Amino acid sequence: MATQNSTLGKVYVGSTPIAVACLTSNSWESTSDLRETTCKDTDGHRTYKYGMKGWTMSCEGMLDQTITGATNDPFALHEAMQARTELTVLMGSGVSGDRWVSGIGLVASYSENFDGVEDNATWSASLTGSGQLADGEYA
Repeated sequence: MATQNSTLGKVYVGSTPIAVACLTSNSWESTSDLRETTCKDTDGHRTYKYGMKGWTMSCEGMLDQTITGATNDPFALHEAMQARTELTVLMGSGVSGDRWVSGIGLVASYSENFDGVEDNATWSASLTGSGQLADGEYA
């Protein structure tokens, strides 16, 4: 796997992936519940087995309504949440040898922030995965 440059990592939405505009930060996390299997035969030690698995993605960026064309307005994430639309999401750089992750995500939260004076307006979103998170490497 190549050394990734964080600037290249983007979030894409849709069956024909379109990058979300003007990202400043994005991440994903895969989790697993653990179920305790401790009993009197484990010699006073806790033991565990894997339980349910899940994943989340989060992203944030600057609100820039002048960006058009090949990128998707981040407000589309809010619209998807309001319409209860499941999104195909992909996070990766598109660079050969770099890893990507993809799955069906539901927008759990979306916010816009207009703090400060003469400062950038920003947005942030959190997505929760529905089903398995697929991963691979760009060819």
